[in-house]
Amino acid sequence: MKLEHEIKLTAGEADELLEILTDVVVSLDRMGSREASGEDPGHTWIHEYSSTGGATRRLSHARSILASSFRRVYTEDELEERWGERPWPAWTEPEPDTGDDASPGD
Repeated sequence: MKLEHEIKLTAGEADELLEILTDVVVSLDRMGSREASGEDPGHTWIHEYSSTGGATRRLSHARSILASSFRRVYTEDELEERWGERPWPAWTEPEPDTGDDASPGD
C-alpha cells in the first residue's frame, strides 16, 4: 500500500523545475522535428545535447529538487517502498555480444 502525503515545493523550487523541464522538452521537440525532416540523419544533435549540452545534468538537478521535497515528508523506508515499484525502469546497458557462434581465439 502506497502512502499518500502532500509534497510541497517552494516557489523557487517550482520555478526551477518548470524552467528545466520546459527547456529540455522544447529542445527535444525541436530536435525531433528536425530529425524527422532529415536535417540530422546521424542523430548527433540529440547525442550532443544529452551528453555535453547539459540536458543530463539539468535533469539530474531537477530530480534532486524533487527527491529533496519527498525526503522532507517520507522516511527512507517509505521512499524505498514508494520508489521500488516503477512502471518504467531505468535504462540498463545491453548485454555485450559474447560471440557464442565463434570459439575463443578464432
